[in-house]
Amino acid sequence: MLLGTSVGRTTPENFDKYQIVTPHNAFKIMHIVEFENEWKWELPDRFVNLCETWGKKPRGHCLLWHRNLPDWVLQSDDIEGVLKNFVQTLVSRYPRVYAWDVVNEPMADNGDFRFSPITPYIEKAFHWAHEANPDAQLFVNDYRPTLTHKWDSLLSWCQEAKDRGVPIHGIGVQHHHRLRKVLVEGVLGWKQSRAIAKKIVEAGFICEFTENSVVDEGLPIPNAEQLTQNFYRSLENIARDEGVSSFTYWRGHLD
Repeated sequence: MLLGTSVGRTTPENFDKYQIVTPHNAFKIMHIVEFENEWKWELPDRFVNLCETWGKKPRGHCLLWHRNLPDWVLQSDDIEGVLKNFVQTLVSRYPRVYAWDVVNEPMADNGDFRFSPITPYIEKAFHWAHEANPDAQLFVNDYRPTLTHKWDSLLSWCQEAKDRGVPIHGIGVQHHHRLRKVLVEGVLGWKQSRAIAKKIVEAGFICEFTENSVVDEGLPIPNAEQLTQNFYRSLENIARDEGVSSFTYWRGHLD
């Protein structure tokens, strides 16, 4: 199993121990094309160059997301054309990116697709990305694996879409927790994370634990640092046991 980290404008400590790297914001549409026809490549170019310099595998996060869409995109008379151009321009420009989160957090907690301007184009986006780079692994990425109904619905859609010829290769699972919640729900949460990972792998998809973080909130919790380490260790063990291909530590926000 490969270990990964996320980065903003600076690199985390012990950067050399990770094999893959994910940017917080460098690939998001708001940070590249905030205004129509004004493409800004400084952040994504810097990220890809960082990975090349250090010999890391760059991971692409993310092509479509219901949040942070520029106003000009939402107001466009041709949203499909705008999104297709963005997806294919980005994926073509960075062929070294081994995997892309084609869609990030598409499911609401009730197991339905979000009511979002991007939702009608999710399946098409996988085809667009595959056309731009047939070698890239294409993922759906989502959070809260404790919501069994949501994840059963997401996995069912992925299977059906794949059967229809949509080039979906993997599913990313996010684990963002507050330490006090881990103390209360830890055992149950681990069982559900294990079950989700197992289902994903058995269904024939690549499974990656893409975003893993715990926030202690500064509360006076005894042994908070040790509990945090236990959180990561438990998740890593689950990932290894269930054939998860990578585990990424999610580090704060863009500097």
